[in-house]
Amino acid sequence: MKSSQTFNKIFRYGLVGTCSALVHGYVLWIMVKLLPLWESNVLAFLSASFFSYIGHSIFTFRKETLGRPFARRWLVIQFILNLIVSGLLPILLIESIYFPVKSLLLIIAPTILNACIWNQAAKFSFKRQRLSKSIPLIHADDLGLSEETNKAIFSLAKSSKLNSVSLLVNGNAVESAIVKLKQYDHLKTSLHLCLTEGPPIEKKTSLHKLINEEGILSKSFLNLLFLSLLPNNSHIKKSINVQLRSEIIAQIERYRSLTGCKSVAIDGHQHIHLVPIIFNIIIDLSENYNITWIRSTREMIPIMAPLKSWTSMISNNGLLKWGILQILTILAIPRIKKKNIKTNSGFSGILFTGNMSKEIILNSIKYLKNKRIYPHQTQPIILSHPSAPIGTQRDVNYLSEFPLSKEFATSKFRQIEWSVLENLQDNC
Repeated sequence: MKSSQTFNKIFRYGLVGTCSALVHGYVLWIMVKLLPLWESNVLAFLSASFFSYIGHSIFTFRKETLGRPFARRWLVIQFILNLIVSGLLPILLIESIYFPVKSLLLIIAPTILNACIWNQAAKFSFKRQRLSKSIPLIHADDLGLSEETNKAIFSLAKSSKLNSVSLLVNGNAVESAIVKLKQYDHLKTSLHLCLTEGPPIEKKTSLHKLINEEGILSKSFLNLLFLSLLPNNSHIKKSINVQLRSEIIAQIERYRSLTGCKSVAIDGHQHIHLVPIIFNIIIDLSENYNITWIRSTREMIPIMAPLKSWTSMISNNGLLKWGILQILTILAIPRIKKKNIKTNSGFSGILFTGNMSKEIILNSIKYLKNKRIYPHQTQPIILSHPSAPIGTQRDVNYLSEFPLSKEFATSKFRQIEWSVLENLQDNC
Protein backbone atom coordinates (compact mmCIF):
# COMPACT_ATOMS: atom_id res chain seq x y z
CA MET A 1 0.00 0.00 0.00
CA LYS A 2 2.79 2.38 0.99
CA SER A 3 4.76 1.61 -2.17
CA SER A 4 1.67 2.39 -4.24
CA GLN A 5 1.22 5.72 -2.46
CA THR A 6 4.90 6.54 -2.93
CA PHE A 7 4.68 5.71 -6.65
CA ASN A 8 1.58 7.92 -7.01
CA LYS A 9 3.33 10.80 -5.28
CA ILE A 10 6.41 10.42 -7.48
CA PHE A 11 4.16 10.32 -10.55
CA ARG A 12 2.32 13.48 -9.46
CA TYR A 13 5.61 15.18 -8.65
CA GLY A 14 6.99 14.29 -12.07
CA LEU A 15 3.84 15.49 -13.81
CA VAL A 16 3.93 18.87 -12.06
CA GLY A 17 7.68 19.10 -12.67
CA THR A 18 7.22 18.42 -16.38
CA CYS A 19 4.48 21.05 -16.61
CA SER A 20 6.72 23.52 -14.75
CA ALA A 21 9.49 22.89 -17.29
CA LEU A 22 7.01 23.51 -20.11
CA VAL A 23 5.90 26.76 -18.43
CA HIS A 24 9.56 27.79 -18.14
CA GLY A 25 10.19 27.06 -21.80
CA TYR A 26 7.02 28.73 -23.05
CA VAL A 27 7.54 31.94 -21.04
CA LEU A 28 11.20 32.05 -22.13
CA TRP A 29 10.16 31.64 -25.79
CA ILE A 30 7.68 34.52 -25.49
CA MET A 31 9.81 36.91 -23.42
CA VAL A 32 13.08 36.48 -25.32
CA LYS A 33 11.45 38.28 -28.22
CA LEU A 34 10.96 41.33 -26.00
CA LEU A 35 13.78 41.28 -23.46
CA PRO A 36 17.45 40.22 -23.17
CA LEU A 37 18.02 36.51 -22.56
CA TRP A 38 19.02 36.82 -18.89
CA GLU A 39 15.91 38.89 -18.01
CA SER A 40 13.68 36.53 -19.97
CA ASN A 41 15.18 33.52 -18.19
CA VAL A 42 14.61 35.09 -14.75
CA LEU A 43 10.95 35.76 -15.59
CA ALA A 44 10.58 32.25 -16.99
CA PHE A 45 12.16 30.79 -13.86
CA LEU A 46 9.83 32.83 -11.60
CA SER A 47 6.80 31.70 -13.60
CA ALA A 48 7.86 28.05 -13.40
CA SER A 49 8.59 28.36 -9.68
CA PHE A 50 5.16 29.83 -9.00
CA PHE A 51 3.50 27.12 -11.09
CA SER A 52 5.33 24.38 -9.18
CA TYR A 53 4.49 26.11 -5.86
CA ILE A 54 0.78 25.96 -6.70
CA GLY A 55 0.90 22.57 -8.44
CA HIS A 56 2.78 20.72 -5.71
CA SER A 57 0.68 22.21 -2.91
CA ILE A 58 -2.76 21.53 -4.37
CA PHE A 59 -1.94 18.38 -6.39
CA THR A 60 1.26 16.53 -5.48
CA PHE A 61 0.95 16.97 -1.70
CA ARG A 62 -2.81 17.41 -1.50
CA LYS A 63 -3.08 14.94 1.39
CA GLU A 64 -0.75 17.04 3.53
CA THR A 65 -2.09 20.48 2.51
CA LEU A 66 -5.81 19.64 2.12
CA GLY A 67 -5.63 21.41 -1.23
CA ARG A 68 -4.42 24.73 0.20
CA PRO A 69 -1.26 26.54 -1.01
CA PHE A 70 1.96 26.16 0.93
CA ALA A 71 2.91 29.02 3.23
CA ARG A 72 4.38 31.75 1.00
CA ARG A 73 7.74 31.52 2.76
CA TRP A 74 8.41 28.26 0.90
CA LEU A 75 8.14 30.00 -2.45
CA VAL A 76 10.69 32.58 -1.27
CA ILE A 77 12.99 29.85 0.09
CA GLN A 78 12.77 27.89 -3.16
CA PHE A 79 13.55 30.97 -5.24
CA ILE A 80 16.54 32.10 -3.14
CA LEU A 81 18.13 28.62 -2.84
CA ASN A 82 17.74 27.98 -6.56
CA LEU A 83 19.45 31.28 -7.37
CA ILE A 84 22.33 30.44 -5.03
CA VAL A 85 22.78 26.91 -6.34
CA SER A 86 22.41 27.94 -9.99
CA GLY A 87 25.06 30.62 -9.48
CA LEU A 88 27.58 28.67 -7.40
CA LEU A 89 27.36 25.18 -8.89
CA PRO A 90 28.98 26.03 -12.26
CA ILE A 91 31.84 27.66 -10.36
CA LEU A 92 32.32 24.72 -7.99
CA LEU A 93 32.27 22.10 -10.72
CA ILE A 94 35.83 21.93 -12.00
CA GLU A 95 36.52 22.25 -15.71
CA SER A 96 38.07 18.76 -15.93
CA ILE A 97 34.69 17.11 -15.33
CA TYR A 98 33.40 15.51 -18.50
CA PHE A 99 30.89 17.97 -20.05
CA PRO A 100 27.88 15.60 -20.22
CA VAL A 101 28.41 14.70 -16.53
CA LYS A 102 28.70 18.36 -15.64
CA SER A 103 25.50 19.16 -17.54
CA LEU A 104 23.70 16.29 -15.85
CA LEU A 105 24.74 17.55 -12.41
CA LEU A 106 23.54 21.06 -13.26
CA ILE A 107 20.13 19.64 -14.13
CA ILE A 108 19.81 17.07 -11.32
CA ALA A 109 20.99 19.29 -8.44
CA PRO A 110 18.13 21.86 -8.69
CA THR A 111 15.64 19.01 -9.21
CA ILE A 112 16.75 17.25 -6.01
CA LEU A 113 16.87 20.57 -4.16
CA ASN A 114 13.32 21.45 -5.19
CA ALA A 115 12.08 17.99 -4.23
CA CYS A 116 13.53 18.48 -0.75
CA ILE A 117 12.05 21.98 -0.42
CA TRP A 118 8.53 20.97 -1.47
CA ASN A 119 8.68 17.87 0.72
CA GLN A 120 9.57 20.01 3.74
CA ALA A 121 6.83 22.46 2.79
CA ALA A 122 4.35 19.57 2.73
CA LYS A 123 5.49 18.36 6.16
CA PHE A 124 5.14 21.90 7.50
CA SER A 125 1.62 22.17 6.05
CA PHE A 126 0.62 18.80 7.48
CA LYS A 127 1.85 19.77 10.93
CA ARG A 128 0.06 23.11 10.73
CA GLN A 129 -3.18 21.45 9.60
CA ARG A 130 -2.97 18.92 12.42
CA LEU A 131 -1.84 21.18 15.26
CA SER A 132 -3.40 24.49 14.40
CA LYS A 133 -7.00 23.56 13.68
CA SER A 134 -8.90 26.50 15.07
CA ILE A 135 -12.58 27.29 15.08
CA PRO A 136 -13.12 31.05 14.80
CA LEU A 137 -15.37 32.54 17.45
CA ILE A 138 -18.28 34.61 16.18
CA HIS A 139 -18.24 37.64 18.47
CA ALA A 140 -20.74 40.47 18.92
CA ASP A 141 -19.86 43.88 20.32
CA ASP A 142 -22.10 46.41 22.09
CA LEU A 143 -24.22 44.15 24.31
CA GLY A 144 -26.14 46.57 26.54
CA LEU A 145 -26.13 49.47 24.08
CA SER A 146 -29.85 49.16 23.37
CA GLU A 147 -32.72 46.70 23.74
CA GLU A 148 -32.58 46.12 19.98
CA THR A 149 -28.92 45.16 20.14
CA ASN A 150 -29.67 42.83 23.05
CA LYS A 151 -32.52 41.23 21.13
CA ALA A 152 -30.35 40.35 18.13
CA ILE A 153 -27.45 39.11 20.23
CA PHE A 154 -29.56 36.84 22.42
CA SER A 155 -31.45 35.53 19.40
CA LEU A 156 -28.10 34.44 17.92
CA ALA A 157 -27.02 33.01 21.27
CA LYS A 158 -30.23 31.01 21.53
CA SER A 159 -29.64 29.41 18.13
CA SER A 160 -25.94 28.79 19.00
CA LYS A 161 -24.72 31.13 16.26
CA LEU A 162 -22.70 33.28 18.65
CA ASN A 163 -19.75 32.35 20.85
CA SER A 164 -18.83 35.53 22.71
CA VAL A 165 -19.97 39.07 23.49
CA SER A 166 -18.59 42.38 24.73
CA LEU A 167 -20.55 44.12 27.48
CA LEU A 168 -20.94 47.90 27.31
CA VAL A 169 -21.28 48.68 31.02
CA ASN A 170 -22.39 52.29 30.38
CA GLY A 171 -25.00 51.27 27.81
CA ASN A 172 -28.69 52.12 28.01
CA ALA A 173 -29.79 48.49 28.32
CA VAL A 174 -26.98 46.93 30.35
CA GLU A 175 -29.20 45.83 33.28
CA SER A 176 -31.61 43.89 31.07
CA ALA A 177 -28.61 42.43 29.21
CA ILE A 178 -27.21 41.05 32.48
CA VAL A 179 -30.53 39.39 33.34
CA LYS A 180 -30.60 37.61 29.97
CA LEU A 181 -26.87 36.86 29.97
CA LYS A 182 -27.31 34.51 32.95
CA GLN A 183 -29.33 32.19 30.70
CA TYR A 184 -26.41 31.66 28.29
CA ASP A 185 -23.50 30.14 30.15
CA HIS A 186 -21.74 29.22 26.90
CA LEU A 187 -21.25 32.89 25.94
CA LYS A 188 -17.77 34.15 26.71
CA THR A 189 -17.97 37.73 27.96
CA SER A 190 -15.52 40.62 27.88
CA LEU A 191 -15.60 44.22 29.04
CA HIS A 192 -16.25 46.57 26.12
CA LEU A 193 -14.27 49.53 27.46
CA CYS A 194 -15.98 52.73 26.33
CA LEU A 195 -14.21 56.09 26.63
CA THR A 196 -15.34 57.94 23.52
CA GLU A 197 -19.09 58.30 24.15
CA GLY A 198 -21.87 57.49 26.58
CA PRO A 199 -22.25 58.43 30.25
CA PRO A 200 -19.19 57.84 32.45
CA ILE A 201 -19.27 55.38 35.35
CA GLU A 202 -17.00 57.50 37.53
CA LYS A 203 -18.30 60.72 39.08
CA LYS A 204 -18.54 63.42 36.43
CA THR A 205 -16.93 66.03 38.67
CA SER A 206 -13.63 64.15 38.51
CA LEU A 207 -13.71 63.72 34.71
CA HIS A 208 -13.99 67.31 33.47
CA LYS A 209 -11.31 66.75 30.79
CA LEU A 210 -13.03 63.67 29.38
CA ILE A 211 -16.67 64.83 29.17
CA ASN A 212 -18.49 67.55 27.24
CA GLU A 213 -21.13 70.04 28.37
CA GLU A 214 -23.82 67.34 28.28
CA GLY A 215 -21.77 65.24 30.68
CA ILE A 216 -20.95 62.42 28.26
CA LEU A 217 -17.54 61.03 27.37
CA SER A 218 -16.24 62.88 24.32
CA LYS A 219 -12.55 62.17 23.65
CA SER A 220 -12.33 60.59 20.21
CA PHE A 221 -9.98 57.79 19.11
CA LEU A 222 -7.80 60.31 17.28
CA ASN A 223 -7.78 62.71 20.26
CA LEU A 224 -6.47 59.96 22.50
CA LEU A 225 -4.02 58.76 19.87
CA PHE A 226 -2.60 62.29 19.64
CA LEU A 227 -2.34 62.49 23.44
CA SER A 228 -0.39 59.21 23.37
CA LEU A 229 2.28 60.91 21.26
CA LEU A 230 2.90 63.68 23.80
CA PRO A 231 5.88 63.35 26.16
CA ASN A 232 5.07 61.51 29.38
CA ASN A 233 6.01 64.57 31.44
CA SER A 234 3.48 66.73 29.56
CA HIS A 235 1.07 68.39 32.01
CA ILE A 236 -1.91 67.79 29.69
CA LYS A 237 -1.07 64.12 29.29
CA LYS A 238 -0.54 63.63 33.02
CA SER A 239 -3.85 65.22 34.01
CA ILE A 240 -5.88 63.33 31.40
CA ASN A 241 -4.07 60.10 32.25
CA VAL A 242 -5.27 60.38 35.86
CA GLN A 243 -8.88 60.82 34.75
CA LEU A 244 -8.67 58.00 32.20
CA ARG A 245 -7.28 55.67 34.84
CA SER A 246 -10.14 56.57 37.18
CA GLU A 247 -12.83 55.85 34.56
CA ILE A 248 -11.17 52.62 33.39
CA ILE A 249 -11.04 51.34 36.97
CA ALA A 250 -14.71 52.31 37.45
CA GLN A 251 -15.73 50.40 34.32
CA ILE A 252 -13.69 47.33 35.30
CA GLU A 253 -15.25 47.30 38.77
CA ARG A 254 -18.76 47.72 37.36
CA TYR A 255 -18.12 44.88 34.92
CA ARG A 256 -16.99 42.59 37.72
CA SER A 257 -19.96 43.61 39.85
CA LEU A 258 -22.49 43.02 37.06
CA THR A 259 -21.09 39.72 35.79
CA GLY A 260 -19.64 38.27 38.97
CA CYS A 261 -16.43 37.49 37.06
CA LYS A 262 -13.25 37.45 39.13
CA SER A 263 -11.03 37.69 36.04
CA VAL A 264 -11.46 40.29 33.31
CA ALA A 265 -11.27 39.92 29.53
CA ILE A 266 -11.11 43.31 27.87
CA ASP A 267 -11.60 44.94 24.48
CA GLY A 268 -12.65 48.42 23.44
CA HIS A 269 -15.49 50.38 21.88
CA GLN A 270 -14.02 51.59 18.56
CA HIS A 271 -10.94 49.52 19.57
CA ILE A 272 -9.96 52.27 22.00
CA HIS A 273 -8.16 49.79 24.26
CA LEU A 274 -5.22 49.62 21.83
CA VAL A 275 -4.49 53.36 21.87
CA PRO A 276 -1.18 53.60 23.79
CA ILE A 277 -2.38 55.98 26.53
CA ILE A 278 -5.26 53.57 27.29
CA PHE A 279 -3.31 50.37 26.69
CA ASN A 280 -0.58 51.45 29.13
CA ILE A 281 -3.17 51.87 31.88
CA ILE A 282 -4.74 48.48 31.13
CA ILE A 283 -1.33 46.78 31.33
CA ASP A 284 -0.56 48.62 34.56
CA LEU A 285 -3.86 47.49 36.10
CA SER A 286 -3.64 43.92 34.80
CA GLU A 287 -2.29 42.30 37.97
CA ASN A 288 -4.49 44.14 40.48
CA TYR A 289 -7.67 43.49 38.50
CA ASN A 290 -6.76 40.03 37.14
CA ILE A 291 -6.96 41.02 33.47
CA THR A 292 -6.36 37.70 31.72
CA TRP A 293 -7.23 38.49 28.07
CA ILE A 294 -6.92 41.53 25.80
CA ARG A 295 -8.29 41.59 22.26
CA SER A 296 -5.83 42.15 19.42
CA THR A 297 -6.82 43.16 15.90
CA ARG A 298 -4.21 41.61 13.60
CA GLU A 299 -6.24 41.20 10.41
CA MET A 300 -5.14 39.95 7.01
CA ILE A 301 -6.55 41.71 3.94
CA PRO A 302 -9.21 39.40 2.41
CA ILE A 303 -8.19 39.40 -1.25
CA MET A 304 -11.32 37.53 -2.34
CA ALA A 305 -13.76 40.09 -0.91
CA PRO A 306 -16.49 41.29 -3.31
CA LEU A 307 -15.89 44.58 -5.15
CA LYS A 308 -18.93 46.26 -3.54
CA SER A 309 -17.47 45.52 -0.08
CA TRP A 310 -14.17 47.14 -1.08
CA THR A 311 -16.01 50.21 -2.35
CA SER A 312 -17.89 50.55 0.93
CA MET A 313 -14.71 49.98 2.95
CA ILE A 314 -12.72 52.65 1.12
CA SER A 315 -15.54 55.21 1.35
CA ASN A 316 -15.77 54.61 5.11
CA ASN A 317 -12.00 55.05 5.65
CA GLY A 318 -11.75 51.40 6.59
CA LEU A 319 -8.28 51.04 5.11
CA LEU A 320 -6.90 53.94 7.18
CA LYS A 321 -8.46 52.56 10.38
CA TRP A 322 -7.10 49.12 9.54
CA GLY A 323 -3.58 50.48 9.02
CA ILE A 324 -3.55 52.33 12.34
CA LEU A 325 -4.87 49.32 14.25
CA GLN A 326 -2.34 46.97 12.65
CA ILE A 327 0.48 49.19 13.92
CA LEU A 328 -1.07 49.46 17.39
CA THR A 329 -1.58 45.68 17.56
CA ILE A 330 2.02 44.99 16.52
CA LEU A 331 3.18 47.30 19.33
CA ALA A 332 0.77 45.79 21.88
CA ILE A 333 1.23 42.03 21.38
CA PRO A 334 4.78 41.73 22.83
CA ARG A 335 3.67 43.53 26.00
CA ILE A 336 0.54 41.38 26.28
CA LYS A 337 2.68 38.27 25.99
CA LYS A 338 5.26 39.55 28.47
CA LYS A 339 2.51 40.01 31.08
CA ASN A 340 1.30 36.42 30.47
CA ILE A 341 -2.03 37.76 29.25
CA LYS A 342 -3.76 35.85 26.47
CA THR A 343 -4.95 37.33 23.20
CA ASN A 344 -6.77 36.00 20.13
CA SER A 345 -4.68 34.31 17.44
CA GLY A 346 -6.46 36.03 14.56
CA PHE A 347 -9.11 38.63 13.83
CA SER A 348 -11.57 39.76 11.20
CA GLY A 349 -13.85 42.77 11.35
CA ILE A 350 -11.93 46.04 10.97
CA LEU A 351 -11.80 46.57 7.21
CA PHE A 352 -15.48 45.82 6.74
CA THR A 353 -16.86 46.95 10.10
CA GLY A 354 -20.53 47.67 9.68
CA ASN A 355 -20.74 45.67 6.46
CA MET A 356 -19.85 42.09 7.35
CA SER A 357 -21.64 40.41 4.45
CA LYS A 358 -22.06 36.68 4.02
CA GLU A 359 -19.12 36.55 1.59
CA ILE A 360 -16.83 38.40 3.99
CA ILE A 361 -17.77 36.21 6.94
CA LEU A 362 -17.36 32.96 4.98
CA ASN A 363 -13.97 34.09 3.64
CA SER A 364 -12.93 35.05 7.18
CA ILE A 365 -13.94 31.65 8.56
CA LYS A 366 -12.04 29.87 5.79
CA TYR A 367 -8.86 31.87 6.44
CA LEU A 368 -9.00 31.84 10.25
CA LYS A 369 -9.49 28.07 10.36
CA ASN A 370 -5.82 27.81 9.37
CA LYS A 371 -4.52 30.05 12.13
CA ARG A 372 -2.15 28.34 14.53
CA ILE A 373 -2.99 28.83 18.19
CA TYR A 374 0.11 29.26 20.35
CA PRO A 375 0.08 28.71 24.13
CA HIS A 376 -0.43 32.44 24.86
CA GLN A 377 -3.33 32.70 22.40
CA THR A 378 -7.03 31.89 22.20
CA GLN A 379 -9.23 31.15 19.20
CA PRO A 380 -9.45 33.73 16.39
CA ILE A 381 -12.39 36.16 16.35
CA ILE A 382 -14.83 37.34 13.71
CA LEU A 383 -16.35 40.61 14.89
CA SER A 384 -19.99 41.51 14.26
CA HIS A 385 -22.47 44.19 15.34
CA PRO A 386 -25.96 42.68 14.98
CA SER A 387 -29.09 44.55 15.98
CA ALA A 388 -32.85 44.38 15.53
CA PRO A 389 -34.48 47.36 13.76
CA ILE A 390 -34.71 50.51 15.87
CA GLY A 391 -38.20 51.49 14.84
CA THR A 392 -39.38 54.54 16.76
CA GLN A 393 -37.97 58.00 17.35
CA ARG A 394 -38.17 57.31 21.06
CA ASP A 395 -35.82 54.38 20.62
CA VAL A 396 -33.46 56.53 18.56
CA ASN A 397 -33.49 59.23 21.24
CA TYR A 398 -32.24 56.68 23.77
CA LEU A 399 -29.00 56.68 21.78
CA SER A 400 -28.47 60.45 22.15
CA GLU A 401 -25.67 59.82 24.64
CA PHE A 402 -23.91 57.69 22.01
CA PRO A 403 -23.60 60.10 19.06
CA LEU A 404 -20.79 58.11 17.40
CA SER A 405 -22.82 54.88 17.48
CA LYS A 406 -26.22 56.38 16.73
CA GLU A 407 -26.00 56.29 12.94
CA PHE A 408 -24.11 53.00 13.02
CA ALA A 409 -26.66 51.32 15.33
CA THR A 410 -29.65 52.44 13.27
CA SER A 411 -28.16 51.33 9.94
CA LYS A 412 -29.93 48.59 7.98
CA PHE A 413 -26.63 46.68 7.93
CA ARG A 414 -27.11 45.78 11.60
CA GLN A 415 -30.15 43.70 10.65
CA ILE A 416 -28.31 42.30 7.62
CA GLU A 417 -25.47 41.08 9.86
CA TRP A 418 -28.02 39.55 12.23
CA SER A 419 -29.69 37.72 9.35
CA VAL A 420 -26.38 36.55 7.85
CA LEU A 421 -25.20 35.12 11.17
CA GLU A 422 -28.56 33.54 11.87
CA ASN A 423 -28.40 31.68 8.56
CA LEU A 424 -24.79 30.52 8.74
CA GLN A 425 -24.43 26.77 8.43
CA ASP A 426 -22.91 25.04 11.46
CA ASN A 427 -20.19 23.41 9.35
CA CYS A 428 -18.89 26.62 7.74
